[in-house]
Amino acid sequence: YISESRFENSDPIYRGANIYQYIYQTAPEAAVDKPDLWTIPREAERGMPTRQYLRERKRTSDTDTLPVESSRIVYRRITNSANERSMIACLLPPDHFHINSLNSINPHQGDQTNIERRLVLLGLLNSIPYDYLLRQKITNSIPKYTLFETRIPFITGEHPLFEQILRRVGRLNLIGVPFEAQQEE
Repeated sequence: YISESRFENSDPIYRGANIYQYIYQTAPEAAVDKPDLWTIPREAERGMPTRQYLRERKRTSDTDTLPVESSRIVYRRITNSANERSMIACLLPPDHFHINSLNSINPHQGDQTNIERRLVLLGLLNSIPYDYLLRQKITNSIPKYTLFETRIPFITGEHPLFEQILRRVGRLNLIGVPFEAQQEE
């Protein structure tokens, strides 16, 4: 459930206007709105937060991890090839929700199982060469199939640019309380 009013145990819900490149929170250098939508806990009478409700209801076993429990790459679905940048992506912290104006890349698929690889992928997605390639394929939105069919270099930990991209993207995106553990690494 979604509300425009914040309740106890409610979590913010992000949409396209709430992110910019590498930014998921209000910042003076980018026109990013504060989240104005909030979850309404389904089990409001018990005071159960939405994330706890989802963990209890959606898990099929104790070892399953929901995508919302990990930091994940989100990008604006609505865009235009005439915009300054077509790809606007950031790393959303764990336990942060989003609606359909943002698409997310599941952090538990492919090679995105650790945060270092997610940060490098984020840096490549927000790069100017990738933005150029994407502009050739889109009109007013970025469907998932377009995102995944657009080629991007596969950079592993052995690649000489891996650490440089990781360090720069980490400084840009790992900001705030939700990322304190990763900032120390």
